[in-house]
Amino acid sequence: MTRLDLSSLSTIGNMTSGSYGLAALIDENQATNCYRPEITGWGGVILPAPTAITRAEIISQSNGFDASGSTTQITIQLYGRISGTPANDTDGTLLGTQSFVDVNEFTTRGFDLDGQVEYSCIWFRLVSGVWVAATGIRLYTEGEVQPPEEQEIPVIAGKSILVKSVNTAVLLAWYTTEVEEFRLRFELTESAAAKVMLHVDVVHRGEYTGYNGVIGVAFHLGYRYAETEAGLDTAEATLPVNALGGYNISERDPDHYGQNTIFDAWQLDAGFYEVVVYGSAHSSGSSADGLAGILVENGRGLNRLLVEIDPGVGVIA
Repeated sequence: MTRLDLSSLSTIGNMTSGSYGLAALIDENQATNCYRPEITGWGGVILPAPTAITRAEIISQSNGFDASGSTTQITIQLYGRISGTPANDTDGTLLGTQSFVDVNEFTTRGFDLDGQVEYSCIWFRLVSGVWVAATGIRLYTEGEVQPPEEQEIPVIAGKSILVKSVNTAVLLAWYTTEVEEFRLRFELTESAAAKVMLHVDVVHRGEYTGYNGVIGVAFHLGYRYAETEAGLDTAEATLPVNALGGYNISERDPDHYGQNTIFDAWQLDAGFYEVVVYGSAHSSGSSADGLAGILVENGRGLNRLLVEIDPGVGVIA
């Protein structure tokens, strides 16, 4: 799936309270939020052209979707409209409904669609016992994995340390899938040793999937190599055999969280590299995606990818 860039789209809805209003839904910043001081509210986007959506997600505030310390019953409905814009919160096709007890933390709720219908607008409708609030939405469509946004990549000509963190509550797929947000590119001007470390905290998403049993979580570190930066877009990933780790979270309650730290060392030639991270959350008790997700608290991901580059040094295995 490819995640759509919503940052320049027009928003719709009535969750306009807060310093940022509906713009908070598309700014990719969990420190901003929009809310409605009533028990119902809605918010979404107008797509630039009719688009077939395969997945839609909405992210709560740090204290849940009800904007309070309470644990009220929440209902989230996903709506789409094939043409035109909606006159109200139910003026479209109901695409899915979820009901659950709110939790006082950042939570991502998602709906998987068949991708057979193109919509001009997509929005979420929320119902709670207090207020309704959110910090962001994400939409996905079928397509090739998109390369990172154009940016100047560092040229490594001396000892350097590169770091990357993910500050959005990314859900992990059942099958091993790349966590695109961790991608880290650089250019080497000579051969070098690379020491890599990944630490990731995750949270059991039983409240999202409805599955509260044992899940296995795994991550795998790797890299893509090419002689040119453009070549990275089509290069296959190399996944060193020992650069992985995993564990079980025994159940949703009380063992709600888990963490993984992976170390490895690689010998790299001169050229262009993209460090990649693959992850999965899987169980024999459920085949759903999103059994676990990367843990984010107060807008900050509890994770770190670190790559230490040491030109002219060799790795002895």
